[in-house]
Amino acid sequence: MWSVVIALIAMFVIVFASDKIRENAVDNITIKRELDKRAIFKDDSLMVTLKIENASKIPVEFLHIEEQFDKNIIKIKSILDGKPIGNCNYYATNLSINGRERVKRKYYITALKRGAYIISNITIEVGDIFGIKENKKCIEDFKEFLVYPEIRNLKQLSIASNSLLGANLVKRLINEDTLITKGLRDYTTNDRMKDIHWNSSLKLNKLMVREYDFTSDIDAIFILNVQCSEIFWNSIDEEVVEKGVSLMCSLALQTIEQSIPVELWTNASIRSYTGNFKGNVRCNKGQANKILEFGARIDNLPYCGFNDYLKEKLKNFRSNSVYVILTSYINSEIENIIINLTKRGYIIKLIDLSKDQALNIAYIEKISYSWEENYEQ
Repeated sequence: MWSVVIALIAMFVIVFASDKIRENAVDNITIKRELDKRAIFKDDSLMVTLKIENASKIPVEFLHIEEQFDKNIIKIKSILDGKPIGNCNYYATNLSINGRERVKRKYYITALKRGAYIISNITIEVGDIFGIKENKKCIEDFKEFLVYPEIRNLKQLSIASNSLLGANLVKRLINEDTLITKGLRDYTTNDRMKDIHWNSSLKLNKLMVREYDFTSDIDAIFILNVQCSEIFWNSIDEEVVEKGVSLMCSLALQTIEQSIPVELWTNASIRSYTGNFKGNVRCNKGQANKILEFGARIDNLPYCGFNDYLKEKLKNFRSNSVYVILTSYINSEIENIIINLTKRGYIIKLIDLSKDQALNIAYIEKISYSWEENYEQ
């Protein structure tokens, strides 16, 4: 009889002590993450270092760590902890940790799509010595990283225009009267006959051509419209938006390499977890990362219709800028706004993002291009 009572008391003490140990263990476990990169391109990877510390003297024999990721984030060479739930993937790590010990676990993640991502929630579970009970704690450790848009070689895009201005692709976006002669250089087969400087060619006994540069006060403004239907928040076409972001950033990067300042405008919502980013950015040569970051943060959802956006931006139009509008959708109101801007002397060009590239606006130069879905850089 007494042996049974003693056994029950001992069992109660063990269970009670086990509960206290688990509570103490959960309270004394801290976890932090570090990313080795702030941004990557799609299909690239970044390394995550998981730093785990046990501040208690008591070891933890069973520690279960579960991390919650966006569904587009993949943990490389890891198995999902159960099925994806909603828009999230869950990955688990199991380990033991001694008292007063710090351990590191490193792994790699990649992302399936362009975007601005945040990884936050970590859930830890500490089990008892019997494997029956467990204590949980949720840790919020916010880390943001960016996935840049796809950047394409403009020569592969076969950009063409109905008013070409030489072999340089960027010159097809900028008017010829914004060019100044920088000097002379040897003739190549890609040069135009009208650029040959005949007097210098006769003196040097070889063909010399004028080398052009852009005046310092000209800039290019690329305007991306992500509205895809009459009701701006309906019928979002993710494929069209991705193509538009990629094309806009590719053109902008090529343009700043020619020492032409650019601005990027869009009516898309901007993904920012700090709230410090607006729907436009200005960049000069050497600021490619600003273009790539802006492209990563562009959402597929517009915050307003393109007609209202253009009305809002009317006061920002400048006579010394070339405006390149990238869009897959235009209604009569948008068309009238663009035509009126042209009549007021603003230089506007159109890039059609629609699948059939059938958009046309009277008096507006249209820039055509070739887009291969299975493009390889």
